[in-house]
Amino acid sequence: MRALLLLTIGSYRRSLFLTKIRIIPDRNVTGWRLLVCETGQHLKRKVILTVEDEFLISAYLDDVLADAGYEVISTHNADEAIRVLEQRDDIGLIITDIDMPGSMNGLKLAAAVRDRWPPVEIVITTGKQRPAQDQMPAAAAFIPKPYTPRDVLRTVGGFGA
Repeated sequence: MRALLLLTIGSYRRSLFLTKIRIIPDRNVTGWRLLVCETGQHLKRKVILTVEDEFLISAYLDDVLADAGYEVISTHNADEAIRVLEQRDDIGLIITDIDMPGSMNGLKLAAAVRDRWPPVEIVITTGKQRPAQDQMPAAAAFIPKPYTPRDVLRTVGGFGA
């Protein structure tokens, strides 16, 4: 008798967990029968901070990331982003636009993040000219606008997210 083993990833109260389900064929019942369902270890989702002042672009980016399973914290300027980074220690990656209102633009924000929170990965984006490499912090990635979900997820995935 062969069994079918399913591994599923579920979500409960904003944390991911791995569930192992074993299903076996049952000769007395038509089809398959659930034999064992056990919840395994919790999987930590990467938390991504987005910094985008354009509402529609922000909503689009946040949806792309959330649909891919990331926890997303959305901010609309560098000042908000700094406050979030000061309050949370679980931010793994920041995606920031360059041109936005507030006390600093995205390049200055990226430099501040690199200095104060070195483990945080950085992705910089703009619909204007790509910044020179020496204007971006070390190891920062760049995505030109307009971007597709594939562009975003490929770049984010390149950081091991």
